Amino acid sequence: MLTTKQTEILPKTRMSAVYRFFAWCSGARLYLLKHCPTDYNKYFGIGIIVFLTGIMASITGFFALFTIFNSVLIALIFGVFWGILIFFLDWFIVSSLKKEEKFIKELLFSLPRIILAVLLAVIIATPLELKLFEKEINAELVQLKSQNILENKTDLENEFAEIQMLRNENERLKNEIIEKEKLRNQLFNKVIKEAEGQSPTGIVGKGPVYREKKAELDS
Repeated sequence: MLTTKQTEILPKTRMSAVYRFFAWCSGARLYLLKHCPTDYNKYFGIGIIVFLTGIMASITGFFALFTIFNSVLIALIFGVFWGILIFFLDWFIVSSLKKEEKFIKELLFSLPRIILAVLLAVIIATPLELKLFEKEINAELVQLKSQNILENKTDLENEFAEIQMLRNENERLKNEIIEKEKLRNQLFNKVIKEAEGQSPTGIVGKGPVYREKKAELDS
C-alpha cells in the first residue's frame, strides 16, 4: 500500500470531470488513480457499467410500478429510488473487491457481485420481456379465457341436463292435462244434453245412454 509521501512523489495526470465521475462510480480511489493514467480506461469502463446498471434498474422499476398502479408519479419516485439503491449497492460491492493471489478467495469476494448480477438480470429482463411480448401474452389470455368460458358452459349443461329433462316432462304433462280437460268438458256437455233430451236419441232422463256417458265422464 502506498503511503501519502509515496503518492506525492508519483507524477499526476489531470482527469476530466467525466473521467472522474465514472472512475468514482467504479469504486476507484481517485487520489491514487491520478498517478496511474494507464488505468483510466479500465476504471472508466467499470464505472460506466455500474452507472448504466443503476439507470436500467430505474427504468425497469418505473415500468413495473406504472404497470401495477398506472400512476406516473408513483412509478417515477419508486424508479429513481430503486435505481439509486441498486447503483450504490453495486458500487459498494465493486469498491470492496480486492485482488487476491488465490482464485478461491477472489471467487468468494466476487460471489456477491455475481449474485447481484444474476438478480439484476432477472429484474431488468422480466419487465422488458413482458412489454416486448405484451400482444402475444394478451392474445393468449383471451384464448384461455374463452376456453374457460366454454368449459364452464359445458359443465353447466351437463350438470343441469336433468333439470332440462324435467322441464320438458313438465310441459308434456301440462299439455296432457289441457287435453284431458277438453275431453272432460266435451263429455260433460254430452251428459247434460242426454239428460235434457237434446242428444240424437231424443230421450229425456237418465237412460242407458246417459249412464254410459256418465260413467265415461266419471272415469
